[in-house]
This record gives sequence, C-alpha cells and structure tokens, in this order.
Amino acid sequence: MKDRYRYRPLPRDTALNGHHLVITADVLESVARLLPKRVRGRDHENVLYLAGVIDGATRHAFVALAPKATTTPGSYMTERDSHAEVIWELSNSDLVVVAQVHCHPGVAVYHSDADDDLAFVKGEGFWSIVVPHYGRRGMTPLSACGFHCYSNGAFRLLERAAAETRITVVGTRIDLRRGA
Repeated sequence: MKDRYRYRPLPRDTALNGHHLVITADVLESVARLLPKRVRGRDHENVLYLAGVIDGATRHAFVALAPKATTTPGSYMTERDSHAEVIWELSNSDLVVVAQVHCHPGVAVYHSDADDDLAFVKGEGFWSIVVPHYGRRGMTPLSACGFHCYSNGAFRLLERAAAETRITVVGTRIDLRRGA
C-alpha cells in the first residue's frame, strides 16, 4: 500500500522559476466562506475550484466555485454532473479552472493518493491547494496551506520558500483618501 501522504518537492530546476498563482483578496474571502462544511454537527472535507485566466506561466484566480460533492469527515468526491456544470458556467465568461482548493482535518497539507488521482485537472501548471483544519480558518495564513503544482507529470508540494515566491495575493480595493 502506498503512503497516504508523501512529500515530493518540485525538481530543483523549477524551484524558483516557472508557474505562479495570483489570487485576489476577494477569492480568499470567498474560500473562507465556502470551504468549511458541517453535516449533522460534524466537520467534513470539502472542495472548491478557482477560476480565472492563464497568462503564460501565471494563473490568475478571480472566482471561487463550489461544485456539488459528496463529503465525509475524511474525504470528498465531486459528482461528474457537477464538472459539466462548472464548465458550462465558465463557458460564457472566458474563464477556466486554474486551481482547486480542498481541506483536510488537522494540520496535514500533503496530497493523498486520492487527491492526486481524483484532481479535476491534471495539467502542467495547475494548482491544488490543501487547507488545514477543515478550512475553518480559511487560507490565511497562506504559510499554513499546502501549495501543490502539477509539474513534470505529477503534483508536487512546494517548499514554503518557493511558495512565497510563486503565490501572490492582490487586493481588490485601494482607498487613497486621507482622513476621509
């Protein structure tokens, strides 16, 4: 049997170059609201997709989508019909799924074999973000999350220093009024 969690760093030649993810502050807020799930008083794992645009090696996430999923305290499974609905919803907006976000119980932010096998997208530069504590704290601080990037045929967990150089959060409001 394979290890449930394993650490597979990105190859050294891609540690500082390559794929980037830009997330808006509004998307972070949406993840904090949509990801935590309780069923009959128990926390459940859950999944969201982040949609946006791809510009070269950079993916920009503008929207959080909650697909239909069957969830338990230790797993989630998206429904096939829900994948079609996600694609349909995005088809008129010129947006694509650039990342998935799901939560785990406790502090473990590694991918399980199921996380690898059942990912909505497996393509070069696709991001999979694992949020600890069933997502009750949202994605902040970002350093508590596991950022996995699909590269060279597999999802790889970025080391914290690499994630800090590849993940950017941009604000969606700028107020330059002084004393107002």
